[in-house]
Amino acid sequence: MSTLKVNKIIPVAGVPTGGGGGIIQIKQTVKTDDFSTAVNTGSYNQITGLSVSITPLSTSSKILLHAVIVGTNNGNNVHCGFEIRNGSTRLTGYQHTGSIGSRTPAMSSSINSGTGVLITVPIYAMDSPASTSEQTYNVYVGTEGYTWYLNRGQAGNDQAQNYAGISTITAMEVSA
Repeated sequence: MSTLKVNKIIPVAGVPTGGGGGIIQIKQTVKTDDFSTAVNTGSYNQITGLSVSITPLSTSSKILLHAVIVGTNNGNNVHCGFEIRNGSTRLTGYQHTGSIGSRTPAMSSSINSGTGVLITVPIYAMDSPASTSEQTYNVYVGTEGYTWYLNRGQAGNDQAQNYAGISTITAMEVSA
């Protein structure tokens, strides 16, 4: 049995313009337990345990991020916002550039229709950390002053028709 180990595989014709040479490494965190946090209107709180760390092998690498957030809050018809951040810093290029007035910026958003109904919110993003130091990506949630419940409905909704889920965040280093 043979083993082939490489740092990069680049097509014979070279890397396509604007394209990368492929995925170098993948890291994922699967959060299976419950989490809740009370969030002030217009603010965000980090979802503890829904983070992933990756150490790029090259300063030219990009980090492709994908999060799937499952949960609800303790109010009916409440808007929620979600973001992936590098540490606590918003990712470059993922802020609304139009006039938002008093609205709170978000990478993705949702509205729930009941305190037992789980919503699923996917987020994709790309970061260019230009570093070979470890990068930690965290998921943040914002609500209208309510409590956010991750992976389950509000406490007290312990019924068979109300589901419990899992949330994930994945980081992929892509050669540029």
